[in-house]
Amino acid sequence: MIRVAKLFSIAGLIACLLASPTVAQEAAAPVPDAVRRCAGEGFRIDGEVVCLRATITPAMADELEAHQGAVSAIVLDTPGGDMASSLRIGRRLFSDKALIIVDGECSSSCANYLAPLGHRKLHVTEGSFIAMHGVPPRDLFGFIDARRRASGKSVEEAVADPTLFYSWQAEYPAHVQTVVITEVQYFADVQKNEAYATRFQEVMRTISMRPDYSCALTGPALLIIGPQLMQQFRVNSQNVWWEADRRAFIERLPASVRDYVLIIDSDEHPSWIPGRGFLRPADCTAQVASGETPGSPG
Repeated sequence: MIRVAKLFSIAGLIACLLASPTVAQEAAAPVPDAVRRCAGEGFRIDGEVVCLRATITPAMADELEAHQGAVSAIVLDTPGGDMASSLRIGRRLFSDKALIIVDGECSSSCANYLAPLGHRKLHVTEGSFIAMHGVPPRDLFGFIDARRRASGKSVEEAVADPTLFYSWQAEYPAHVQTVVITEVQYFADVQKNEAYATRFQEVMRTISMRPDYSCALTGPALLIIGPQLMQQFRVNSQNVWWEADRRAFIERLPASVRDYVLIIDSDEHPSWIPGRGFLRPADCTAQVASGETPGSPG
């Protein structure tokens, strides 16, 4: 009997191994169907599939939280939106272990809070992208600088007005309580390292400190996220465009992001500089050595 049981166990193990490719195929099968069901703009819940092709709002979070059935997948094509609403949506997706599908754009709060929820279930369709531009400021200096920029004042103007400066400083404890702690708690709740969300600041700081990167990154920047970063946070990104020609992908991006410096997630931090093309650190260094303006690498 023991020998027979062992034979059944071995047979079962072989069957599981042979079935693995089929399981993987079945996991990917719902993606085309979900994308098809979510054609068109706006927000709606189609059975067990959530279609989010708009700016994220509190009304969307209300509707999703009130939804009685389980959510099996969400199709995302959004520039982001309200942070608190994104956290509420993210918690529901995490609770239901929903399939995360990016079919278009996933930027700002979508990139920060919804994209990393793919527990080995993140799918990025052809021509789609995830772009991060940072998180709400966490330290006092960053908060005051953000308030200054929002007010349209220069550093000199802000320093010359102590009343204004100290009013921003007085707002900081409330910001920590309502925004910073809320964000940190969210990443703990969805079992993700908060370092994922601070990756943008780390990349920008790394670039600014590199002596061999002499191309100044002027203006706003976006970090285009690929599977390397996702894998650091235990997310297996089925990212179609990443395996293709990255320059061709960048050239297909919508005009809304063309004014940004695009930083591609990789060790070398190659960047798309508006008006100058696709540059790598080596190109920037060569510019200093030769005095020539580099173009897009061939």
